[in-house]
Amino acid sequence: MTPSAETARVALYWAPERDDPLHRLGASWLGRDPETGAPLEQPHIPGFDLAEATADARLYGLHGTLKAPFRLATPYAEFREGAMALAARLRAVAEAHDVLRMKGFVRLAGKPMRLVVQGVGTRFGHQFDRAWAPGEARQGQLVVIGQTGLDRDAIAAALAEHLVDRGADGLVVTGTTGETSTLTDDENVAMFRTVVEAVGDRARVVAGTGTNDTAHTLELSRRAAETGVDGLLLVTPYYNKPNQAGIRAHFETVADGVDLPIMLYDIPGRSVMPIEPETIIALAQHPNIRALKDAKGDLQSTTTVLAHTDLDLYSGDDGATLPLMALGAVGVVSVAAHAAPELYRQLVDAVHAGDLAGARDHHFALDPVQRGIMTHVQGAVAAKAVLAAQGVIPSAAVRLPLVQATPDELSVIRADLAEAGITF
Repeated sequence: MTPSAETARVALYWAPERDDPLHRLGASWLGRDPETGAPLEQPHIPGFDLAEATADARLYGLHGTLKAPFRLATPYAEFREGAMALAARLRAVAEAHDVLRMKGFVRLAGKPMRLVVQGVGTRFGHQFDRAWAPGEARQGQLVVIGQTGLDRDAIAAALAEHLVDRGADGLVVTGTTGETSTLTDDENVAMFRTVVEAVGDRARVVAGTGTNDTAHTLELSRRAAETGVDGLLLVTPYYNKPNQAGIRAHFETVADGVDLPIMLYDIPGRSVMPIEPETIIALAQHPNIRALKDAKGDLQSTTTVLAHTDLDLYSGDDGATLPLMALGAVGVVSVAAHAAPELYRQLVDAVHAGDLAGARDHHFALDPVQRGIMTHVQGAVAAKAVLAAQGVIPSAAVRLPLVQATPDELSVIRADLAEAGITF
């Protein structure tokens, strides 16, 4: 009879390591290697049927009982259901991407024990091996060996659909969080095409094509337009430190050369040079320059721009979303929303509905999310670490010179997000 959630019991056992002499002795005595299932020749004892005497124990191998069978506070069926669901997802990934071998351990939400997973091809086994220790970073780790590698296009499409399903009505592809500066042009263009095809008309797709080279930016923008994107995000040319005339000429050259709506990206913390309000006001006269992503942190500049242009202004600073929307911004282009898209959707909707008190509540509720994603490690690093830990993307890998969050850093991020009710 299959045990029900009410009747199922578990026990704790100890067994020697595979290379331990006691393991080898026990396996020989029982006539079976419990690690491989291979039958073994048993010792011959005259006048005694050792095979029959050890028949029941043979299935389990040599072990000692540490805790007799007991019932779990969390029903066993829930443990098993979660483990089987994860194994099914991994099996599908292995089949789709020619994975040869997969092994490691993972954390299942709400489960106090670590789940060990091993797979060869599409054949998977799993078991809860131990409880997570107090204070231990509950970060899983899977090692994947394959022939072709994971399908980056499929991963990008899945992430795009994940965000749109949870409230995003626009997606910036290969912005800062998308590590556009370390992607090749071909990789950028492939991302544009993939996301456009994935979301269709469910969301606007904006291509991040800004560089510090005007000719390069123009060429990449033209290639982006061919993929069907809805608009372009152009960052202030970085490193070169152009004056305001150079900044204006850069943006106008691209706006003249590509017939797509353009969002300017003012982020002097990265580009060094701000776009001064007078320059933005002048650029707003161009018919293709329609929006501004404001990450300047200068409310007076923002006020001046909103008072003298009809640009759609978006907060480029997650924590400034409510203050900027109070001035007239229409939304946010967010990093932290990767971890909590629904919560940012609620904040933006509350402002548009005129519910200032509700918007303020959402703003304060998002404080730990913003701390977690934006204050401990670089935002792209944190966002990818969280998405990987949530199982949305298969890897938290970033390209050098960025490096992945350490287990300790992820633990701090995890603690912040837990304050907002986001656990993984």
